[in-house]
Amino acid sequence: MTTFDVLIAGGGPAGCAAAIALGLHAPELSICIADAPRGDAVTLGETLPPPAAAMLKQLGVYESFVADGHERSFRTVSAWGSAKPAANEFLGHVHQHGWRLDRPRFDAMLRTRALETGAHWTHARITGLAQGDAGWTAQCDGDAPIAARFAIDATGRGAALLRLLPHMPRPQTLDRLIACIVHFENCASPHADTSVESFEDGWWFATGLPCGKRLVALMSDSDIVRRLRAADPNVWHGRLQETQLARRLVQDGHPCGPPRLVPAGSRYQAAPSGLPLLGAGDAASSFDPLSSQGIVKALRSGAFAAYAAADFLKSGDARNLARYRAFVDGEFAAYRRTWREHYRHEARWRERAFWRRRFLD
Repeated sequence: MTTFDVLIAGGGPAGCAAAIALGLHAPELSICIADAPRGDAVTLGETLPPPAAAMLKQLGVYESFVADGHERSFRTVSAWGSAKPAANEFLGHVHQHGWRLDRPRFDAMLRTRALETGAHWTHARITGLAQGDAGWTAQCDGDAPIAARFAIDATGRGAALLRLLPHMPRPQTLDRLIACIVHFENCASPHADTSVESFEDGWWFATGLPCGKRLVALMSDSDIVRRLRAADPNVWHGRLQETQLARRLVQDGHPCGPPRLVPAGSRYQAAPSGLPLLGAGDAASSFDPLSSQGIVKALRSGAFAAYAAADFLKSGDARNLARYRAFVDGEFAAYRRTWREHYRHEARWRERAFWRRRFLD
């Protein structure tokens, strides 16, 4: 059994940010990243908002990020609360643009930087977690156990590490949002503004991806998705033709396959106090894709969890762990208020189930 100072479960943006921050803040600590194979994972096409630059600079990866040549994004077009589209321009921000991510390239850049800190990387799924006097012992599927003084759960909305603990509270959920995603290829137009438009049973999201590809998602609650039969390709494409923004983005493209369903709801997972274990990224809380904050939040919480863990391990002072948990609590409370206000800006269909649930929250 190999022993480390910090075990990070999950090698996505939150887990890599934690490893990078530990390498910068406490290079004397040993780190293991246990990243379970994720297969053909589907994510919504991400656009990093302008404030992400500050977090990338704090982690020391901004120059590498810029060198990777991610396409700049200058605005989001939205038909929300009105049938008339409006543009949210980034030009008033100090950075004047965001970025449309090539997600595999972005993730590879973070992994490379995490490994440069000296982190050990293992492709293992953690199947058991036990606490002892010296910290944690993690049982791994098909690999040797891992011992660590501290653990960070960065496994995504499944919170796989936290859920191995006995008596964990169920996550607090705001909704049952599901993304019904279809990718398109061979789109002729080289540029594609991200667009959002509401309809009576939810909303549509569409954005450009690298190499002329596009992503379009019908967003609604899981029970409404079933009622609409939105996973049926014929139904999905029929609904797409009723949109004014999304259909224009892919009118010259070809679908790559049937709709794929991805959970996208807002949720918060409380972490037990008094234990050397923290949640980061979606393992701590998941935000609605409307917020465009998923990756920024993952980077921020991964780094902050690393700072708290390092201070605890070096000084034995648990106050920073409590401060981190209070930060996550406050962040989600503030997000919940913003989430409620944004959905209530769309009042045209407030009697429909999807919108009524958000008005009554």
